[in-house]
Amino acid sequence: MSTIDAIERECADVKRVDRDLTTRALGNNTTAFDRMMEWLCVAVRKHRTRIHLSELSAEQLKDIGMTPFDARRESRRFFWD
Repeated sequence: MSTIDAIERECADVKRVDRDLTTRALGNNTTAFDRMMEWLCVAVRKHRTRIHLSELSAEQLKDIGMTPFDARRESRRFFWD
């Protein structure tokens, strides 16, 4: 399994869980709270993927077309950015 496949699979799982939890908790009504929860879920997802990015080896980063410098810079970004 390649690095990209693993990351894509994990991101798909997180999106599904986030969507299921939001729908189950709030139903289908779209409110300001819904939008805030969606933003929060996206921010948490970004934070998690940046953590995973910082844990990749130089060889794995090369597979996805990133340098260690780029990965370090990206992983240090704030979750709201």
